Amino acid sequence: DAEGIRIQNFEIRNIKTDDEDRYPAGILIRGSSRYIEVINNDIHHVANYSEEGNAHGIIVYGNKAQAIEHITIKENQVHNLILGKSESLTVTGNVNKFIIDQNSIYDNNNIGIDIAGYYGACSEVNCMDVARNGVVSNNLVIRNSSAKNIAYNGSNSAAGIYVDGGKDIEIINNMISENDFGLSISSEKY
Repeated sequence: DAEGIRIQNFEIRNIKTDDEDRYPAGILIRGSSRYIEVINNDIHHVANYSEEGNAHGIIVYGNKAQAIEHITIKENQVHNLILGKSESLTVTGNVNKFIIDQNSIYDNNNIGIDIAGYYGACSEVNCMDVARNGVVSNNLVIRNSSAKNIAYNGSNSAAGIYVDGGKDIEIINNMISENDFGLSISSEKY
């Protein structure tokens, strides 16, 4: 597992598939990594064209009993993604203490920012399967819509920011506009 890593000033683009068994992501953080910074990257044209496919711009996926902790995702552009049933920027599973700040998330065909829990990300004993103790602040989240997403058959169901089973999350001073929904809070699995 990684610790003390900064990913900064990259352009990550053109990761594409039409295979539902492949899962493209611009940046994937998983395991029990700690003190990771993702700063000022431009992530675009990541796509899964399958009806049952998934893709992410940035995903933090806590799948171990020891939580991913102290993650900062800041000043990134995440845009023009074909996501299938997934989201542009996702924090899910056993993730504790994170900051999502000053990002621009736009022109994607599903949810902008998703903080999730209870999806079975981790099956290890004593694994807390919920993203928690996070701050989502000062982000620009615009024009994210599932209307043309083949995984949703034309349903307009993409929130700008979605907390789906997350816990102890602060959502502060974000600009959310022209998405199918602005802010959505629920728990689909719990």
